[in-house]
Amino acid sequence: MKNNKNFQKHTKIKPIFNYTMKYLEILMSENNGNLDLSGKDIIELPDGLSVMGDLNLCEAKITKIPENLSVYGCLDLRRTPIRDLPKNLKIFGDLDLRGTHITTLHNNFTVGGCLDLRRTHITKLPQNLVIGGSLDLRFTNISQLSDNLTVLGDLNLSETTIKKLPNNLTVCGDLNLNKTQITELPKNMAVWGALDLSNTPIIELQDNLTVFGDLNLQSTRIKKLPNNLTVFGSLYLSGTDITELPKRLNVRDSLQLSVTPIIYLPSNLTVYGDLDVCYTKIRSLPKNLKVFGDLNLRNTKIRKLPDNLMVTGKIIE
Repeated sequence: MKNNKNFQKHTKIKPIFNYTMKYLEILMSENNGNLDLSGKDIIELPDGLSVMGDLNLCEAKITKIPENLSVYGCLDLRRTPIRDLPKNLKIFGDLDLRGTHITTLHNNFTVGGCLDLRRTHITKLPQNLVIGGSLDLRFTNISQLSDNLTVLGDLNLSETTIKKLPNNLTVCGDLNLNKTQITELPKNMAVWGALDLSNTPIIELQDNLTVFGDLNLQSTRIKKLPNNLTVFGSLYLSGTDITELPKRLNVRDSLQLSVTPIIYLPSNLTVYGDLDVCYTKIRSLPKNLKVFGDLNLRNTKIRKLPDNLMVTGKIIE
């Protein structure tokens, strides 16, 4: 008996337990409708649970989500052993599945806010996926997206294995394709924010392209910009093989050309933000150049500035 007591004293066994519906309702009433069970040893929730605020299960032991769970705020399932989600799950806020064992989502899956799938084992998205916010797929083995996908926020595909974008892709926020194997953009794609193609093997863009945020082409294989390119944000071309700019280039913010083989700028160029040409082979600036930010000329061979140059910010030499 004495040995048994000593064993119990020195051995810590964490109990695995479940909460009753009544107890959970008390917790929510004391926390403005939110339910924080993060790190708890709970393994399942009662059927019919409805959470008016956020439900935090981060690092909990839970293995199964009840069929009719409704969360009117955000649902955090980070680093739980969850492997699948029920078809009747209702989430009106964000859903965070980072670090779970989720491999698939059922068809017609709907999230009212953002969906974070970083570092999950998911390889394919379901048909008719509905997302009310952003979709983050970084560090997954996702290889394709379904046609007609609409993301009402940002779509982040950075460092995934995706090689081709689907038809009729619509992204109402930013589209991040950094460090992917994308080689071309679909003609019927619509992106209403920034477009990040840095560190991709893409070699050309289609004519008449309009980007409503920043366009990042740093360290790509782009050698020539398309005709009638319009960028409502900044244009980043550092580390590309661009040698000239198109005459009808329209950039509404900064233009970054550092560390490119470009040798001249077109006449009557207007840059509405900063113009950076440091570490280029440009020897002279064009007539009627207007820069409404800073002009960076460091490590160039420009020795004389044109008389009609207009710079509202600093000239950095």
